[in-house]
Amino acid sequence: MKGMKIIVQNRKLLVFIVLLISSAVSKGQIYKYIGLEDGLNNQKIYHIQKDRRGYMWFLTQEGVDRYDGKHIKHYTFSDDSMKLDSRIALNWLYMDQEDVLWVIGQKGRIFRYDSQHDKFELAYVHPELIRNKFQAFLDYGYLDKNDHIWLCYKDTITWYNIRTGTTQQSLSMVQYLLLSRLMAVIFLSVREAVCFVSG
Repeated sequence: MKGMKIIVQNRKLLVFIVLLISSAVSKGQIYKYIGLEDGLNNQKIYHIQKDRRGYMWFLTQEGVDRYDGKHIKHYTFSDDSMKLDSRIALNWLYMDQEDVLWVIGQKGRIFRYDSQHDKFELAYVHPELIRNKFQAFLDYGYLDKNDHIWLCYKDTITWYNIRTGTTQQSLSMVQYLLLSRLMAVIFLSVREAVCFVSG
């Protein structure tokens, strides 16, 4: 009977500790709504990133906003000292391994955040997308873990190295398919010849 009382008391103590810990954890999470009335430039948000300093970065339909927990700052973008329209179709927002923010636009522009001057600088412009001003748009932009931004346009992929600023263009999909088909034919021909010679 005495042993049963100890077990019941231990269970009560265990339940009390679990409830105490869970209430402490749930109080640690605070959610705050951020909207136009707080300074956000648009309600349509495409991407969100958080940097090491704790800033929240929002890629919206109107550009990029930075939230420091109290205030929102809006950033403008320029191409050769010419301020670009805020709706320049910015579509992708990435943070690299060194905590640098990158913005990729549908027209093939890549912007890098310069924290020393607190502004975005144009790092690269895809030449084919700029030449064809009205009908050319990127299909996708992506920053991988090897410091390359992938710019996928029609049937080609351009890699932009964010450390060196150099680019490399891959084979087009059509060229790749033709080359792989040719290699398959050569492989089959060599294999049949080897089989014929050895047989």
